[in-house]
Amino acid sequence: MKKLIIVNVNQFGFHTDSYYLAKISSGKWNVTYICWDYGFPRVDSGKVNVLYLSRDGGVFKRLFSFLCNVHIQIKEQRPDLVFVKYFMFCSLISKNFGSKTIVDYRTVSVDANPLRRFIQDAVAKIEAKFFKKRSAISNAVKVNYALGSGCLILPLGANKVAPHLGSNFFDILYVGTLSGRKIEDTIVGFSSFLANKSAEVKKKIRYLIVGDGWAGEVDYLKSLVEKYNLSDNVHVLGRKSHEEVQDYLRTAALGVSYVPMTRFFDLQPPTKTYEYLLAGLPVIATKTTANLDVMDDAYGVTITDNPEEFSLALGKIFENHVHYINNVRTADFDCYTWENIVNRFMREVEYE
Repeated sequence: MKKLIIVNVNQFGFHTDSYYLAKISSGKWNVTYICWDYGFPRVDSGKVNVLYLSRDGGVFKRLFSFLCNVHIQIKEQRPDLVFVKYFMFCSLISKNFGSKTIVDYRTVSVDANPLRRFIQDAVAKIEAKFFKKRSAISNAVKVNYALGSGCLILPLGANKVAPHLGSNFFDILYVGTLSGRKIEDTIVGFSSFLANKSAEVKKKIRYLIVGDGWAGEVDYLKSLVEKYNLSDNVHVLGRKSHEEVQDYLRTAALGVSYVPMTRFFDLQPPTKTYEYLLAGLPVIATKTTANLDVMDDAYGVTITDNPEEFSLALGKIFENHVHYINNVRTADFDCYTWENIVNRFMREVEYE
C-alpha cells in the first residue's frame, strides 16, 4: 500500500479539508497525519495514524520542533507523497523530499491589517516556488499566488448528512470562524427579526453560533446577546469538532454563510455554503463572488452584509421554509461531495 503523509499545523479533525483528505485516502493509502496538539478533544482517526506534536515553547522553538519531526517521519517512512497544507516556513520541508511533496493553498491572507496581509501573501507566493508540485482550493487562489499551469485544484466539498432528524425548534445555524466575520451583524439582524414575533413563536426560534476566534470574539458575542436580551434564543457555542457539527446540521432549519463583502474575502470559497446545501438546508449567504457561484434563488436568499438585509432574509425563509427545503433537497449536489472530490484529486496526483 502506498504511503501518504499529510502535514497540517491544524489539529486533526479541526480542519475540514485535510480531515477528509486523510479519512477518504486511508481506504487506499497508508496515511499519517502530522499536526500540532492544541488540546482540543481528539477525533476518532479510523485508519489514519495521527501524530500529535506539542506546542510547548516559543513560536520559533515549536516551529523548529514541528519541522524536525516532519523531517524524521519523512526519512523513516519514505512516503510516496507528502501533502503539506501551506503554513509559513513550510518551504523548508521541500528540501527533504521535494519531488514527491505537494504544497496546498486553502486561502489567501484575510488579515484585516493591509500591511500584514501584503507580507503574508508575498511570503506565501515566494514559498510556492520551492515546491515542484502545487495545489489550490480554487482557480482564483491559483492565480493570486502564480502557482502555474501545472497546479492542481482541490476544491471545497461537503458531505451529505444523515437523514434530517427534525426538531421542536426552528434552528438557524452559523458554523465557522468568528474572527473578522462581522457575526455581530447577524445577532442585531436576528433581534430585529424576532421583535415582531409572538411569545409562543419566539420560544421555538433559536440562533446557534458554532466557532471560535483569536481575539475574544466568543465573549464579545455573548455580551451582545445579553445586551439585546436574547439569552433564550441565541446560543454562542464556541468551537466544536467536525462530528459535533454534523449533529447540528441534522437538526437545523437553515444555514448562515455570512462572509464580509471585502476584496480579500470576495473570492474565498465558502466552505459552509456547500455543507449547508448538502445537508438539505436553505442558506442565507452574502453576495460574494464565490457565494454567488454556488447559490441560486431557489436555495435561499443572498444579501449584502448588514443587519437589515439579514433580518429580512430570515423573515423570507421563515415564512416560506417548506418551499426552500423542497428545492434544496431535490437538487443534485453530488459533485460537491468530499468522496468524489478527494478520489478525483488523488487520481490526478498519481498520474502527475
